[in-house]
Amino acid sequence: MSNNEIVTEQEKQEFLLNARNDPVFFVERVLRDEDFEHYTLEPYQKEFLRCPARNKLLFWARRLSKSLLMLLEILHKSTFNRGFLSMMVSPTWDQSIELGERLLTIVDATPEIDSIFETKAKKKPTLKNGSRITFASAGREGRSQLGRGVHYLAFDEAQQVPEEVYTFLRPTLLGQKKGKKRWLVLGGTPLGRVGMFHDTYKKGRLFIKMDGIYENPELSQEEAESDYIVFERPTAILDKKGNVIGTGTDRVSISELKQEMRDLPQTGFLREYCLQFLDSIGEVFPQSLLNQVTDQDFKIEDGSSSDKEIVMGLDLGKHRFNSVLTVLEVDKGKTRVIHTKAFPLETDYHKVIEDVIKLKNRYPNAIELRMDETGVGEGVTEIAERRAAKLWRNLSVVGFNFAGPRKKNMLIENAVAELESGRFSMLFDSKMQNEMLEFKREVTDKNNIVYRKPAGGSDDYVDSLALSLLAAKDYMDDEDPSLEVVETGTHLLGEAQRGVRRIMRNYR
Repeated sequence: MSNNEIVTEQEKQEFLLNARNDPVFFVERVLRDEDFEHYTLEPYQKEFLRCPARNKLLFWARRLSKSLLMLLEILHKSTFNRGFLSMMVSPTWDQSIELGERLLTIVDATPEIDSIFETKAKKKPTLKNGSRITFASAGREGRSQLGRGVHYLAFDEAQQVPEEVYTFLRPTLLGQKKGKKRWLVLGGTPLGRVGMFHDTYKKGRLFIKMDGIYENPELSQEEAESDYIVFERPTAILDKKGNVIGTGTDRVSISELKQEMRDLPQTGFLREYCLQFLDSIGEVFPQSLLNQVTDQDFKIEDGSSSDKEIVMGLDLGKHRFNSVLTVLEVDKGKTRVIHTKAFPLETDYHKVIEDVIKLKNRYPNAIELRMDETGVGEGVTEIAERRAAKLWRNLSVVGFNFAGPRKKNMLIENAVAELESGRFSMLFDSKMQNEMLEFKREVTDKNNIVYRKPAGGSDDYVDSLALSLLAAKDYMDDEDPSLEVVETGTHLLGEAQRGVRRIMRNYR
């Protein structure tokens, strides 16, 4: 319709009615993206928006716009329903803020709906019709939403949302006014065959796939009333030999997917682009364990610091892998990962050590650096010791060589024990968690257990974390009450005893 064309009142009403009744019409004819252009939806995206089901699971692979489609559905329902309350939950607060910003970008680019917003806060934008959109994280922020009622509850990256968060937020859909409809939508990609997301997937009543619609033949008699509609779509289509032969979206080419296959570990590519669940057999750090120890809202910025006791684990990368540093607080019998840093490929060992030593101002009470000396020799450790002796005198530098019988096994098994101990927590780091999920335990023909990184992948983050936990274990042992001097105030004798034990550790 040109700018000079006169639009009648009847045409306006018909346009408004079409936008209200058809979310696809609303998205393509009203909304604009970040480039101020109207959306052009693909058929599978239209299918999701037009589906009237109240419970939906978006089991779509990467680059298929799961998060965007949930945002668009929320925006449509909020616009055309008075007092419509919706909540979108993400694994971390950063992801939640990003979704809020993304929705407001759409609103700012679309004059037709910009005027109907009362406030445009990233956390909780509100409309003049009384509708409210809340963006929450699965951490403490999510728990603060308990007791509030919503009509639409969505979980983004649901496979990373701890099960207890889903459990205590699910009741927010209950108790609404009689006749008010409620929607529950989960979007995610596969991890292990455990947890809320996988269980919900298995209970789907209908599966809408690329080649048709299928009823779930595995539903038990008790589950027969399930009303979940599962939208399942891979990004990469493979032949029987595992070669990419097709794509699930017009926006990603076969050549791009082939490049992704070359760049990613095989297990990572199959999970992210082909929707293959990781088998729980062989898992070292299962998703359930990572959910348990991860503080989803905790984040320390690059410029922050800590005055508590600190240990660090440094894995030195070779030409194909990064050097990675993990910083761990040791406080009152508990440990907490507060910072991770990956150094660019080809960074010289001397430069890595210099950057680590510069952290003295941020972590003045660091007590040990446990570092990898495999393949580089003890000389690198000696360089770090000399630098620390000049600038960071209370920092012990201890080398660790992965070579030798069961050295790696001991390191990893100690890390697993610490994660399971109940005294460990960590910030959310997507690279670290992905690497931990793909790390495997295998049994050889001689019934020996070995730990391996995935083919084409790395274990730099895993090794760095494990080194820091090995160092922390020694200082956790120091929490023996017998080492404390009762009623001395300063506990000088206890500190002296700890110092002797730290010195002795350097000679193990």
